Amino acid sequence: MNKEQYPIVGMHCASCKKLIEKMVSKLDGVEDVNVNYASETMTISYDENTVSLEKIGEAVKSAGGYELIAGTLASPREAEKIKQDMGGNHKSHATALRKEEYKKLKKIVAWVGIGSIPFILLMGVHGLASLDLIAMMHAPLGFVAFSGSAYKINLLFLLQFLIATPILFIGGKQFYVSTWRALKVRAANMDTLIALGTFTAWVFSTLVTFAPALFGDVASDVFFEAAVFIVFFILLGRLLEARAKAKTSDAVKVLFELQAKEAVVLRNGEEVKIPVSEVQKGETIVVRPGEKIPVDGNMSKGASTIDESMVTGESIPVEKKQGDAVIGATINKTSTFQFTAEHVGSDTMLSQIIKMVEQAQGTTAPIQKLADKVSGVFVPIVIIIA
Repeated sequence: MNKEQYPIVGMHCASCKKLIEKMVSKLDGVEDVNVNYASETMTISYDENTVSLEKIGEAVKSAGGYELIAGTLASPREAEKIKQDMGGNHKSHATALRKEEYKKLKKIVAWVGIGSIPFILLMGVHGLASLDLIAMMHAPLGFVAFSGSAYKINLLFLLQFLIATPILFIGGKQFYVSTWRALKVRAANMDTLIALGTFTAWVFSTLVTFAPALFGDVASDVFFEAAVFIVFFILLGRLLEARAKAKTSDAVKVLFELQAKEAVVLRNGEEVKIPVSEVQKGETIVVRPGEKIPVDGNMSKGASTIDESMVTGESIPVEKKQGDAVIGATINKTSTFQFTAEHVGSDTMLSQIIKMVEQAQGTTAPIQKLADKVSGVFVPIVIIIA
């Protein structure tokens, strides 16, 4: 049984988490799956002989267009780019995708916000009219009339329609796409409520604009501004949430940056500088003053003082002599020494610390499990009540 943790890009509510878990758990060979919405990761235990990572990725995508990030799921061109730019790390790939998604969302929020300005001004006028400070007519801009016909359109309503329509269906496209994908698997998420509310307001307002006779006296006003404001504030909330999540992920990023990038090893009696990922267990490594110790091991020659504060928290440098253990990512302070690599790659102390932090971020508290159960029925209940 293989247990792995993968980032997921595209989640935006607790209902997304439940939907992904539901779709992935249906696969044969999946023993346990837990999605953490806060850290946007999925921890999964599965039999790789029964179900492939590609199938799991397809199940995640079918839940609503979410993307499971793993190196084997990338296209050849994309995989090569990941390898060159980020060393093939799927977590770095996920971070890059989230940054790209954040930039795109920032642009959408900006132009949706600009498009909302006319509606803000209009609401201000309505507010003043409700206080009897100004007079507000039903059609202050008049009507668009057609010669030879009694049919006419309220110009103010028409302008609102022209501004609101692209905001809803271009700026708010993600809500409708997510809702459609969820409906295809007979499920609902928070986007279902947003899409249902805004689309209903838009349909009613559009009919009032172009066919007011259908509603009689009810057709006295439109609700384009409500749909626009809902889209704008939800998108703004997601932008702020994405920004906050990016900051919380900095803890693991800082730990990764503590690692040494290169190591000087003795091969055939000569010093060779290689990437730390190529260091093999049992090799002799040379560390000079001011350099980071690349991996864990035991000092075989020389003595020195080592700053271990970044790993142990001890502010005073520690004296080390032949036979003492040294920890990767700590800094050599005084003298050149040699040591034998004992723990390399994912076996080093720093790698284990990073793994523990990631596992802690991926776990779910008992109260969160209760909240997830509520979110699973929240959307259907709200729709039924409405």
